[in-house]
Amino acid sequence: MTTKTLEIDKLRKLLDEAGIPYESVIVPETLEPEIHKKLYGEAGKFRRNQVIYGRNPKEPVLVKFDAIWQCGSYGAAQGLIETYHELGVDSKGNPRVMTAQEAFEIIKADWEKERPEHE
Repeated sequence: MTTKTLEIDKLRKLLDEAGIPYESVIVPETLEPEIHKKLYGEAGKFRRNQVIYGRNPKEPVLVKFDAIWQCGSYGAAQGLIETYHELGVDSKGNPRVMTAQEAFEIIKADWEKERPEHE
C-alpha cells in the first residue's frame, strides 16, 4: 500500500534539500477529527499544518511566505496548499493556492536574491 505524499510535505522536502531554512508547525485536529476529515479530506486531520519562511527577527509577526494545508484551507480538497504574506498573495492581497513546486520556486528565488554570492 502506497501513501500519497502531501504537497505541504513535498514543500518541506524541497526546502530541506535546498538548505533553505523554514519553520514547520504540525498540530493534529483533536475536536471531532473524523467529521473534519469527511469535510476536508486528509487535510481535516490537521488543526494547523504550516510552513513559514522568512520570519523577520526584528518583527517576529512578519514573515515573507506562509503555506498551509489543513482543516478549512483553500485548495485542501484538491491537495493544494494555500499561501499568504508578502510572497504568497496576489496583487490584491488575496491568498493563492498552488503546488509545492510553485511555492518552492517563489521561496527559492527570494532565498537566492537574499544570499551573498559567495556565502
